[in-house]
Amino acid sequence: MWNVNGDELVIAGVRIPKQVVSAVMVVVAAVLGVVGALGIQAAVTAGFSNGSSSGDNSSQAGSSGSDSAPVRTVQLLYAGAFDLGAVARQDPALVTEFGGLSGIDSVGEGAGQRFIAISDDKGDFGPVRAYYVRQQSGNGDVSQFSVDGKLVFTRADGSEYAAAGEYIDAEEIRVLPNGNFLWTTEGRAKGSVVPPMLIESAPNGKEIRRIAVPAHHVPSGNGSYGVKDNEGPEAMAVIPGMDTAVTINEDALAQDRGRLARMTFYDLITGTAVKEFAVPVSIGRGIASVVADEEGVLYMLERGFNPVTKKNTASIYRLNTEGAQDVLDTSQLSGREPAVRKELVLQLPGHPDNVEGLAWSEGALLVVSDNNFNPQQRTLVHTLRRY
Repeated sequence: MWNVNGDELVIAGVRIPKQVVSAVMVVVAAVLGVVGALGIQAAVTAGFSNGSSSGDNSSQAGSSGSDSAPVRTVQLLYAGAFDLGAVARQDPALVTEFGGLSGIDSVGEGAGQRFIAISDDKGDFGPVRAYYVRQQSGNGDVSQFSVDGKLVFTRADGSEYAAAGEYIDAEEIRVLPNGNFLWTTEGRAKGSVVPPMLIESAPNGKEIRRIAVPAHHVPSGNGSYGVKDNEGPEAMAVIPGMDTAVTINEDALAQDRGRLARMTFYDLITGTAVKEFAVPVSIGRGIASVVADEEGVLYMLERGFNPVTKKNTASIYRLNTEGAQDVLDTSQLSGREPAVRKELVLQLPGHPDNVEGLAWSEGALLVVSDNNFNPQQRTLVHTLRRY
């Protein structure tokens, strides 16, 4: 058992200053390698951030936005990545159209767990679609996958969106308790404006309903109001047992001050927004995905691109809405509103590529990357082991 007391790490009653812990991490990195050290460092850093015990995984670390209750602290250890794009390229039918995976979610538990991953293709390589992906193994550190089918999303009458003249920029997808799919589209903020929205579709891909975003999210068309182009609801989670969906825009609304993205809660029974918070966005990054664990705690993926190194960077944060101000009725943020708190859980090592989607697997959190249909980029599935 170990815990944190102020700036000291206490192990079996022995107090170790924080500075000494940092020095020890250098030795750990040499023995275990960078990946092992990153996992341990994330756990220790979380302990210093919270100022509470991390040894029994029982500290309060997050909130879904409802009444806060003690939750089990989840820690993540990076295991590695699987190149799903390389597998897809072996199938002649997928060589051209496979890619752009911006959201992923589980559609079945147990051996051979199956997932659905939505593509953000805007009609350049095919219709609005998602791919079924099957986990081939989970016994090793890095899970392996295969492409296991395709689902085309259509309007309620069965017609394709593009054929009906509708602009769709799909981003996140979640499986609802009733088996339907809920997915987001960022809309378009330039030229002919298309508001962002949430769309519920049946298992066969046919649209069932649309959920509108709050009025202050609707773009004005001149860049002064609403979501910015390509920076709408990139992230979405469904809270277990609450009939609630949560979206987070990739970045701040045009009229808001400060780098505060809107985090909006929707009642899925009424199809309306019921509350909204502000989430700080790191400089040079955007919010790409959010997922809820079984206790309703939200984990957010934030990623960016370093123009100097030409590499992507990405981090996983645990969110805590306790004390955050409800800004649903605030059309323009001042930048001083009490915001959602972010707790770093893990920084993905190396060059993770353009990661965009999060999904829970058995004993792991999966992170999928969007190759932007660029042959220089990859469609990877990263495995973060949960402990």
